[in-house]
Amino acid sequence: MQMIERCHALEAKMRKLQTARLNVSNRNTISLRREDWNMALEPIERGCRQLQWLGMSPNCDPGLAQSLVATRALAVEARARLIETRDIDSVRTSDALWTRLLASAKNCGEALAAAVQRHWSEAVRNHGDFDSVETIRQRAPSTPGNRDALEDYQRAYTAYQMLAGAKGPRFAQSIDQLAQRASELRSALSRIDFNVPPEVQAFFSALSAGGAKLELITPTLLDWLKSNDQLNHYVVRKRNE
Repeated sequence: MQMIERCHALEAKMRKLQTARLNVSNRNTISLRREDWNMALEPIERGCRQLQWLGMSPNCDPGLAQSLVATRALAVEARARLIETRDIDSVRTSDALWTRLLASAKNCGEALAAAVQRHWSEAVRNHGDFDSVETIRQRAPSTPGNRDALEDYQRAYTAYQMLAGAKGPRFAQSIDQLAQRASELRSALSRIDFNVPPEVQAFFSALSAGGAKLELITPTLLDWLKSNDQLNHYVVRKRNE
């Protein structure tokens, strides 16, 4: 009798041990599957979020909307199977549901990223093209006013390029910041005088190179300095021999 009881006790312990091992295995498998799914889901969530920041919806693109519907349907099927069987391995049977789900999510994430990049590039183009700082510097005479405006242009251009060069908005305020930087660039450009008389340009170029000779001081230069409130900013000094 005692032997039978011991056998039953041993059998119960073995069942508990087997159940415990199965639970550990299931927990490990669930952890791995959750990690796989989170990695596949993150690009989808990011893409939908970025489209929303751009004032767009995935439904605006029929192909993208269809991809989202297909991925959602596979996810619902996988969830239903898990609830029905309580077996995480049930989504990895011969029909490869899990593989199809991850592949669909990957394709959906890539389609969303392409849509975001396309709409973001369009937003950048809508603000127009801006010349590089070096291009503006080469075209603009180096007058004091132009130098100040060029410094403002350079600051705005650097910030604008960081936004425009991205594949999409990094945060909700990106689209507004892009418009603000573009406005600052146009404002700085409007203050740059590209039509300075040659005598004025020659004078300031000489100053930038180290000094201007008296022969560069012409009536045209003096009139320009006076009309631009610059006349009292310059004095004549004898060059040290």
